[in-house]
Amino acid sequence: MLTVHPFSVDLLPEVADFHCGNEVWDVEVSDWIKGPLGGRNSALTDMDRRKHPAEVWLHGDDDGNVVAFSSLAGATWKKYDRPISLIPNVAVATPHQGKGYFSEILKFLFTRARNDEDRINAVGLYVHPQNVNAISLYEHKGFHKTGDTWKDKETGVKYVQMAVHI
Repeated sequence: MLTVHPFSVDLLPEVADFHCGNEVWDVEVSDWIKGPLGGRNSALTDMDRRKHPAEVWLHGDDDGNVVAFSSLAGATWKKYDRPISLIPNVAVATPHQGKGYFSEILKFLFTRARNDEDRINAVGLYVHPQNVNAISLYEHKGFHKTGDTWKDKETGVKYVQMAVHI
């Protein structure tokens, strides 16, 4: 079972070497947890937003190693009449992948989402369109493609929007 610790600027050194793969989307996610406050792609910046601030957690093993991180924020999607919970990013470090940690983390996030009375019982996320492994994994966990996308204005990538009712 993983331990869970709220992320903060003081824990940046703990994630300095975090790596979850070599694909563009893996590097993007790894860079997010390591980004400075005020950075464009940064967990700390997302935690500091006024509207729908993100909560971010580090997940550790029994030896105190950071094996993963997860995050949850609110989002307003036009198809819902109230905010939903959004997973900005979740990742398991490369040496710890395939050990069931992702499922444990997803259960943790679903529990957190269910306990937020300001949001409906739905969880959404965006996935890089070429990350077919993640899309397949999320579909296996009950998520479905909504048909909508989110376009990153800087890169032009249209991310696949997915959601699940919990």
